[in-house]
Amino acid sequence: MRLILSLILSVLVGAAMGGLLFGADMIGFYLILLMPLAVGALVGLATSFPAVPGRIPTFPLLVVALIGCAAAVVVYWGATYLQYREEFVKVAQENIAVGRDEALALLPEFEQEAYGTTGFPAMLALLAEEGLSITRTGSSSSSSGLLLQGGIAYAYWIGEIVLMVIVAWVSVFRRYTTNWGKKYAPEPTVVTNDIVRTDRPIR
Repeated sequence: MRLILSLILSVLVGAAMGGLLFGADMIGFYLILLMPLAVGALVGLATSFPAVPGRIPTFPLLVVALIGCAAAVVVYWGATYLQYREEFVKVAQENIAVGRDEALALLPEFEQEAYGTTGFPAMLALLAEEGLSITRTGSSSSSSGLLLQGGIAYAYWIGEIVLMVIVAWVSVFRRYTTNWGKKYAPEPTVVTNDIVRTDRPIR
């Protein structure tokens, strides 16, 4: 039961943090490395806290933490993709005066011609081409900091996810060493063998 509670809480926290990451990105406050660290720490905490009193084994909790991080990634990138589609519709309507449905119908054609692929991979190709700065993602302005473009951008995105998972897993491994872990963890059961005394000699 506590494992299910850990799973639910981990997914909810992960999804909420993914939404917060997207919101921070939209206002230009996405801090590189710090945001994934915060998400991983909170997902790890959400995974560990319900599990401590029940002394759930580590491996299932690592899987739960991984799922929580996946929820954050899916929500963030899913929202980013929806925003990307809306931006294309806006630009198309301003330049060629088409309706929303017509603009969305033109999107795959544009993506295929520009990037040789469509959908989510095309969006990633566009973002990698524009580059991301050391202070926020999705910025093509060199004045905002060092730009990571092309393959380096892809490597950063992967590294960001890996870092998030590692931090969450570290939190799971350290769940009994924190103050709250020591407070709520049950005392371990000590099994001792009864000593049988006898007057007969031991052979």
